[in-house]
Amino acid sequence: MAKDGKLEPTERPEPYGPLWETLDKGLEDADIRSKLSVELRISGGMPAQAYYFDFRASGAGAVQSEIRCALSGREGQTKGALLDQKDWMTLLQTIHTSGVLDIPQEAPRFLPDTVVGYLEISDGESKHRLYFAADEEQAKVQDKVPPPELVKVVDTIYRLGSQLLDMPSVKP
Repeated sequence: MAKDGKLEPTERPEPYGPLWETLDKGLEDADIRSKLSVELRISGGMPAQAYYFDFRASGAGAVQSEIRCALSGREGQTKGALLDQKDWMTLLQTIHTSGVLDIPQEAPRFLPDTVVGYLEISDGESKHRLYFAADEEQAKVQDKVPPPELVKVVDTIYRLGSQLLDMPSVKP
């Protein structure tokens, strides 16, 4: 017991909220898992360095990804792709273990021409959306370095996007 008769927490509190519950149950139940969706959209930069990346996946197996990068000349788009269930489970497990759903949602505030991303996790009823500066240098300059929980999930999506688009990297 701590001072004042209050108990001190000894471990991380249990996940809370409907989205956490759906994700937790979805890891075991395919019907529940089919309700989940994950979207990562990143865009911005000055015209000569404009960057756009879009990744959307659902538990039903549908996935799409697209990239356009003026600086590197990378362009690509998936058509009629399906996400392997192993990859979908890996993404959901990463979301679950990372703690990304514990990060508070905040309104985006970035300097003009910043490459801004958002990660949205949804079960069709609840959603959790996090905005972040996607370019590492811009994030440092603006003191907006994304938390490691978010970086872990975004890096998993970059890896999946690279596979889908058959590119070595899709990072900005």
